[in-house]
Amino acid sequence: MFAGAALLFVLSGCWKGPLPGSGDHPGVFTCTDDSGDGSGVRPTDIAYLGTWDWLESCGGIAYMCSTPESAGYDERLHLSPRGSYIMCRDEETAEEGRYLIEQRDDRNLVHFVNRDLDTLRSLFLHQVSADTLVLDEGCCDRFAHLYARD
Repeated sequence: MFAGAALLFVLSGCWKGPLPGSGDHPGVFTCTDDSGDGSGVRPTDIAYLGTWDWLESCGGIAYMCSTPESAGYDERLHLSPRGSYIMCRDEETAEEGRYLIEQRDDRNLVHFVNRDLDTLRSLFLHQVSADTLVLDEGCCDRFAHLYARD
């Protein structure tokens, strides 16, 4: 419970240092200050920054796939160096807020909190190549969402 509250606190602004009550978790890092130029981003995470166009989502019990053509809309994700994100559908903002990337031993986890702080969504983050990104729900009937760099 406290960890979830701490994550929401961190994503609602920029927290300098370890998460409150988290102990020593060097793999957790925070966003840069909104007034900054993004120079506080770790060099290993610069590759994730930028604008990504949605290509396909696949998963579920029946392993169904959806594309912009079958869904009837285009989707674009922008990750800024200042720790904010914008998700657009057909050029209109569908969701925006803050993100936090948590480094894991085998892969990274990205936490998205929308602007109103009423939803928290965590997805595994894989970069297949410099121009390909996969966001993976990571559990059970999980969906994997494929993006290409804009």
